[in-house]
Amino acid sequence: MELRRRSRGSVAFLISLLLVLSFAGDLCFAENRRPKNVQVSLRAKWTGTPLLLEAGELLSKELKNLFWEFTDLWLEPDKGSDCLTAKCCIHKIVHVARSLQSEPLGSVFEFSLMLRSASPRLMLYRQLAEDSSSYPSDDETNSEHVLGDLSEPLSRVKVEPFLISRNLRSPEGSCCWVDTGTGLLFNVTELLSWLDTSAKLEKLNT
Repeated sequence: MELRRRSRGSVAFLISLLLVLSFAGDLCFAENRRPKNVQVSLRAKWTGTPLLLEAGELLSKELKNLFWEFTDLWLEPDKGSDCLTAKCCIHKIVHVARSLQSEPLGSVFEFSLMLRSASPRLMLYRQLAEDSSSYPSDDETNSEHVLGDLSEPLSRVKVEPFLISRNLRSPEGSCCWVDTGTGLLFNVTELLSWLDTSAKLEKLNT
């Protein structure tokens, strides 16, 4: 009799334990189904590269062909050809890049590019570029060049966070150039010619 009572007690205890564990499992499953907050950190992997190149790289993260579409659009003669300031160039870079994206993705793109441009390392590269540039830097005193011919209002494209206190002027109305240390090159033909000449001089010196 005593053994039978102990067996019944053990069975009752096991059943109670299983019920408690089952109830606790249901609670945990319910907790797991609740929506959770997600924090997103956007980090660019390019250090000290021009914003034009970074814009193309960021677009390629969404779709590979967007890099080439962005490049083709930028190579059109009117893109950046009338800019006299760095602010105007940045405005046009953002404008062209966002034209290839939907509105939500365009906002994320602009935010990511803004975070990258504010990094201490990139500001250091900018300062070094300004100090060693063949073209003098200048404070921006004429704001009417900023808007250019863009139909999109400036309030839609916030370019101020991309800038530091002093901006390189845009030489010869161009947003892109190569600084060789002794001069500026503005097109592919000039760059190839300079590379060819440099290679020949290097061979002569060796």
